[in-house]
Parts: sequence; structure tokens; C-alpha cells
Amino acid sequence: LHEDPDGTLWVGTLAGLARLRAGRVVPLPAGSGLPAATVYLLHRDRQGRLLVGTRKGLYRQAGERFEKVAGSPSTNIFCVLEDPDGTLWLGSAGAGLLRLRQGRWTAFRVKDGLPDDDTLHLFEDSQGRFWGSSDMGIYRLRRVDLEAFAAGRLPRLRPALYSGDEALPVTDVCGGNQPGALVTSDGRIWFPTPHGVAILDPRRVRSDVPPLPVVIEEVLSQGKEVAWQPGVPLELPQGRRDV
Repeated sequence: LHEDPDGTLWVGTLAGLARLRAGRVVPLPAGSGLPAATVYLLHRDRQGRLLVGTRKGLYRQAGERFEKVAGSPSTNIFCVLEDPDGTLWLGSAGAGLLRLRQGRWTAFRVKDGLPDDDTLHLFEDSQGRFWGSSDMGIYRLRRVDLEAFAAGRLPRLRPALYSGDEALPVTDVCGGNQPGALVTSDGRIWFPTPHGVAILDPRRVRSDVPPLPVVIEEVLSQGKEVAWQPGVPLELPQGRRDV
């Protein structure tokens, strides 16, 4: 749901977008430019345009019509954060954590260090840390690291992951729509899980300590050393069962 200042209520449904006006729910006509697809997200940006996250990508209001945002992946767009300069951070299904800045898209994915290519919810705390949720758990990333990675100054992202441990006993988080989780007035973040609500207090999380680098010193198979060089693919004979 999204309410405009004039009282119009926008309603996202499984079959597209509708409006509640004067007590009547009216689906948007076929010529509106929006697909008849599930709506996960409604957000009015700093320029006053309504953003609609759908099963087929991100759409933006243009007058009485909607247009697909150029470059948007044709997948579920679940959640959004907007910076003061208009930069959008978006959670998607399968396309990673996305950044849209001045018409240019940047994707952060598992291959870059994220725990999952799905981001169901996304929040930022007072210390500039992003908190995202996925089927792999809840992860924490510093904004400065995302910016540094996108600029090529950081070789890989190293998020902290809370999943199946003392901090978060479950591995998956429910969701896939905004608002599907929330931040309370005291700054705590409430995430829905299959086993109840997980409440996270960013103020009680210790300062970010970068993980120690991993160095491979030796490779053994069946108790014997295997010749290996960094950057060169390692091939073992068929039948080897331990490395």
C-alpha cells in the first residue's frame, strides 16, 4: 500500500496495480504501461514519481502512464532504499543487490561476496551499515565497502552473515515485499522468519572487524601433497574422495 497526499491509496496486488479513490478500488487500465504482474514494492521517489517493483522489473511513473526503468532486470524487485542524491538501492530475486545511480546499474552478487543473489529486505542503520535479508540469513555490509567495490578499490565484499548460529538460530528470512520488515522508533529492525520475528538491535553489534585473509599453504589428497600453483586450476584423478 502507498498513500498519496491527496488521499489516493495505491494497492499492489498479485495481478498488478490498483487505486482506491472515493471508496472504489479501480485497477489500472491495460494501457497504463504496467504489466499485469505481482507488485512487491511501492515507493514515491524524491522527484515525486511513483516507483513500482514488480515480478517483471522496476517501473516508474511518467504522467498518467508507467515506463520500465531502462536497464532494469526483468525479475522480482522486492525493496528499495533511496539516498539524498536520488541513488536507489534495490533488492531483487536472482539479480543481486542493485544500485541505480544517474541511470547506471551496478549489481552486487554471490560472485562478489554476497551470501545470496536474493535480497528480500534492506535497511541502513545510523552507522552507515546495510542490513539485508535472504534465504541464507541476514547479512551486514558497510556502505563504504559497497562503494569501494563498485569503484574497483576493493577486490571482494566481505559481509557478516547471521544464519543458523547463536545470533540467529534460523537460516532463512520470510519476505519479498516492502514493507515486509520494519524499523521501530528505537532503531531496532524486525525481520519475519518461519519461526517468529527476529529482532536485531544494530547498536549492540560490535564495530566491524575485517575478517582475516585466508591463505592456502598446502594441498593434500589421500594424505599426500598435491602440486598446486595459485591461479592455476587444480585437477585430480577420478576416484579421489578427499582434498
